[in-house]
Amino acid sequence: MLYIATIVRPSSVHGFGCFCQEFQAKGKTVWAYEPRVDHILEEGQANPWEWEHAYRSPMSRHLILSRENSCWINFSDTPSLIVGPVLNGEPSLVAAWDLLYGDELTVSRETDADADLKLYEPQPK
Repeated sequence: MLYIATIVRPSSVHGFGCFCQEFQAKGKTVWAYEPRVDHILEEGQANPWEWEHAYRSPMSRHLILSRENSCWINFSDTPSLIVGPVLNGEPSLVAAWDLLYGDELTVSRETDADADLKLYEPQPK
């Protein structure tokens, strides 16, 4: 669940992205797993869109689909979000630097155990 206001719009990184609509200080939590908002998908349950927009937790190995704008967070080699403390049983994401209005939220590939499959392999049917 996102802790800040965001908007989805076209991204220079890939397709659409999730963008800040407010300031968030470096080190502050931007996203954390919240079972009331983020859904754990059973193996083989995800359709292609869900699989592309969900992430596989490197910690629990669950396939998690956020039911809000965070499913539009893109990968980057210079991510604006980094792994933070474990909250509700999953790693959270914190601001890597002061995030300003309009900054795109991005993560490293290490935050999704399926990242290489999503980036380099065809999607499951």
